[in-house]
Amino acid sequence: MKHSYKTKFAAILILSAMLASGCTTNAASNTTTAADGTATDATATTTVNASEANAKLASLKIKDLVEYDADDTTVDWSAGDSTVIKLNGTDATVTGAGAKSSGGDVTISSAGTYVISGKLQGGSIVVDAGKDDVVRLVLNGAQIASSDGPAIQVKQAGKTVLTLPKGTQNTLSDGTKYADTSDEAPTAALFSQDDLTINGTGQLTVQGNYKDGITSKDDLKIVSATLSVNAADDGIIGRDLAAVKAGTINVNAGGDGFKTTYDGDKTDKGYLLIEDGTFHVESGSDGFQAAASLLIAGGTYDVVTGGGSANAEPHQEEMPMQRPDFGGQSGADGEGGKSGAQGTDSGAAADSVNGTSASASAKDSASQVKDDTAASANSSSGTDADAAQTEDEESESTSSKGLKAEAGIAISGGTFTIDSADDTLHSNGSILVSGGQLDLTTGDDGIHGDVSIVISGGKVNIKNSYEGIEAADISIAGGEVNVVASDDGVNASDGSGSSEGPGGMFGGQPPAGMPGQAPDQAADGQGQTGDQAQSGTSAQTGSSSSSGTGSAQSDAQANAGSQAAQSGSADQNGAQQRPDGQGMPGGPGGNAGTAQLTISGGYLTVNAQGDGLDANGSITMTGGTAIVNGPTSGGNGALDYDGTFEQSGGLLVAAGSAGMAQAPSESSSQRSVLMTFPSTVKAGTLVTLADSAGTPVLSFAPAKDIQTIVISTPDLKSGESYAFYTGGTSTGTLKDGLYTGGKLTGGTKVVSFKLGDTVTYVNESGVTTGGGGFGGSFGGGRGPGGRGGANGSGSGASVQSGASGTSGSTSGNSSGSTSGSGTSSTGQSGTSGSGSSDNADTGTSSI
Repeated sequence: MKHSYKTKFAAILILSAMLASGCTTNAASNTTTAADGTATDATATTTVNASEANAKLASLKIKDLVEYDADDTTVDWSAGDSTVIKLNGTDATVTGAGAKSSGGDVTISSAGTYVISGKLQGGSIVVDAGKDDVVRLVLNGAQIASSDGPAIQVKQAGKTVLTLPKGTQNTLSDGTKYADTSDEAPTAALFSQDDLTINGTGQLTVQGNYKDGITSKDDLKIVSATLSVNAADDGIIGRDLAAVKAGTINVNAGGDGFKTTYDGDKTDKGYLLIEDGTFHVESGSDGFQAAASLLIAGGTYDVVTGGGSANAEPHQEEMPMQRPDFGGQSGADGEGGKSGAQGTDSGAAADSVNGTSASASAKDSASQVKDDTAASANSSSGTDADAAQTEDEESESTSSKGLKAEAGIAISGGTFTIDSADDTLHSNGSILVSGGQLDLTTGDDGIHGDVSIVISGGKVNIKNSYEGIEAADISIAGGEVNVVASDDGVNASDGSGSSEGPGGMFGGQPPAGMPGQAPDQAADGQGQTGDQAQSGTSAQTGSSSSSGTGSAQSDAQANAGSQAAQSGSADQNGAQQRPDGQGMPGGPGGNAGTAQLTISGGYLTVNAQGDGLDANGSITMTGGTAIVNGPTSGGNGALDYDGTFEQSGGLLVAAGSAGMAQAPSESSSQRSVLMTFPSTVKAGTLVTLADSAGTPVLSFAPAKDIQTIVISTPDLKSGESYAFYTGGTSTGTLKDGLYTGGKLTGGTKVVSFKLGDTVTYVNESGVTTGGGGFGGSFGGGRGPGGRGGANGSGSGASVQSGASGTSGSTSGNSSGSTSGSGTSSTGQSGTSGSGSSDNADTGTSSI
């Protein structure tokens, strides 16, 4: 999720500052205070119930919102019953009643049918009839070019119907400057102050040189015909309503392509409704834009906005969170990690960790004039470690989205090819896709809904995006969805950056955790000297059999903790080194967000460089198939959530890096396994989970290099034996890297294990005690607090205790052969050397 990186990165800076300068942090509030500054986080959010929004949008039917009466659909006419207007270059001849010509301008003042043919240069057709009159204009091979206003202008009528007879070609163009410059002046080559309908099977080309091509300040209905609109600004506009029943429409516009502009307080206006048709829209701004909801039942759409995705503004690189290099390994079940051979602590004990820290704020606003229902503002000041991340705010004028609606977008059919510089589908409310074929390429989000997104049918291919699918509430209930994203694939985000604290660092409860690194990935470390000196060296081999003296106790509890120098000594021998690695001590856990991702059916594939399935809240999976090719960077995960991931059905395969990997929650009723490989598995290499008989449960060939894989399927049975293999070939049926059925030939067995009751964590050594990594992924979860370092000894003692958490405390034994000395104004003195400290009593202790 966009804001998670910022929060996580800010947390790293907070941690660094806390270790460096003795700051404290209070995770109970959204205000972070630095030793030398302050930071505030104020968020204002409009709460909208997703289920209510979805139900309201689903209840809208095109047939209930627009009616095509006889006047709209009639295309027949008779010369004997019509007034004939013959255009003659710079003037016109009128035969019949209801119209007159003067100085090249023709004015129509009463109801009736008017047949217009010929060429008019520098003049116009003006309709100024009764407020209830129906005026039909039959363009029977007409070319009208105005020099200082619209080619056709309807000042008043009950309804004007523009009929294009079969086989005719007609053109309308306006001047680059208008004589009327008042506030109510017309703005389009074809402009109507009242209802406007276009029908027939002929052709009409409209050139909007001044601003817009076709505009109705009331209802606009296109029943049929072939329209080609070129406009300096917007192509086609209907204020209260724009509806298309059929036809071929081509728009090339400097502004928006096709839109409604209603800005009043009535809830039944501003709809853009399309039943069928063929559309080619190339626009500088939005392709289709609805002031209320956009409903599409069918048609073919070829849309390019803002020059396409290749012309998108570059995204600011957000630094994915890596483990800070404290010489330690991340580990299992939220337990504190082995500090990787840091040696004797000499000096440098942090004074406290209970309420003050370096400030860091993350501002995640995609604030737009009409594009957001939530706005957040964070401000910060401080001198220790200040990190402020911002995203460029965009205004409506710079929006280059494919399909956009204020209230909602509902697509039940149609074929779409959209290439947009901005989001391809965007709603300030909800988006429902129940049918159709959508091929989307975007420079930003593929599908973005501020409130919710529901996909229950159709086929959605997001071929390229920054983030694939993003909303506060996302539901995949059917259809087929394929996502390629340079950041997060599917991102359930409620916009509340405060929902993620840097939890897990010093005692936060993690979600179903992250696997630890294998022991051979731990690097030997060497102590530091200076104000925070850790002097001495310590060797670490195998299961760590070195000896030494010291004592360590670490209470890692959620949300806060305090670290204070203590006096005393204790003896301990025999450092422990777990095969699965252990996480750093947990940190101040944040509250889980309220966003929700639900997968109840359908078929979903994700290929993401950021997080694969990402929830600033929780994930629920009850059915369907989800295949995730996650990140290669350790700062992201194939799965990323800060609440729970409850799985009770469906097939889940999620492969990616090891740094932030998560599995479904322990409370899930369907079993799952998370495998951490001892080394990178190259892209395309077969990974197979087989039962005790060697029959594949499934085989998967990842699209990228991976180090972890999560598998969950109803076929997994508790207590049964399984094995992971890499390499070989499968005779199964291949789709999106997943082989179903068939047999495995060749391959190398990595590990055999017995499946547990819920989530089983496995590495090459066998079953581990569970995920944890980083003490628990930044807010909310289940793991206990951390254990101290595995090597080294120190005096001047640091006892670390939680203030208001739920995680248990652990004590870790450590030993190591160390020597060295150092001094610090806030130091700890070493066991095999000497040191002095202003703030620490002497004794022997290790953390």
